[in-house]
Amino acid sequence: MAVHRYHGEDIHDFAWVTKPGFPRADARVRAPPLPARGDAPAVAAVDHAGQEDRHFDAAAATLINYGEWFGAYPYDNVTIVDPAFQSGAAA
Repeated sequence: MAVHRYHGEDIHDFAWVTKPGFPRADARVRAPPLPARGDAPAVAAVDHAGQEDRHFDAAAATLINYGEWFGAYPYDNVTIVDPAFQSGAAA
């Protein structure tokens, strides 16, 4: 049995996803209302190969709408998770 301990500070939201060999894609989401510090780094754990750009485009559109409605997205990064079909994942 493995025991893993994690520590984080100033975390506003948390979700746990794990899968051996879960593919990962990295991008910088470009959305005009983001704070002056720059684009938000985005990580996508994508279980559907070839759909990374689709997920990053959706994140950028979401951040743009968020910025127009509420002001600039206040956090430094965005994590996108695309769970496997019928994995039992739910919000």
